Amino acid sequence: NMAIVITEDDSQDGVDHIDAHRSILMVISPYSKKNHVSHKHYSFGSIFKTFWNILGIPYLNQFDATATDLSDF
Repeated sequence: NMAIVITEDDSQDGVDHIDAHRSILMVISPYSKKNHVSHKHYSFGSIFKTFWNILGIPYLNQFDATATDLSDF
């Protein structure tokens, strides 16, 4: 009954071969899709929005409200 979300806040010169703005995002949970690679755009607001949706808490700002949640995972 848990989800672990892993990301990095700064790549520290470990840029992606396609775009330096991309970063790692992993969701580890019995509820996530196994071996799934998502091609949707996510941001830190996406992580927050997912947390707020799970906990039933209202969004903090417009960035959280308009972000894509992690339901694809």
